[in-house]
Amino acid sequence: MKKIKKQNNKQILEGSRAIALTIKNIAPDVISAYPITPQTHIVEDLAKFKANGE
Repeated sequence: MKKIKKQNNKQILEGSRAIALTIKNIAPDVISAYPITPQTHIVEDLAKFKANGE
């Protein structure tokens, strides 16, 4: 995931990145998804979170 710009404790990110972070924070047991546009960034970011133990 590319670095997020921070301004006054606020993060600026694309909608798909925000969705991925929200799903990460919810920490579901199962995620059923297929990497296809426009949700590709979401699935890729979730895979990176998992690989990094997040």
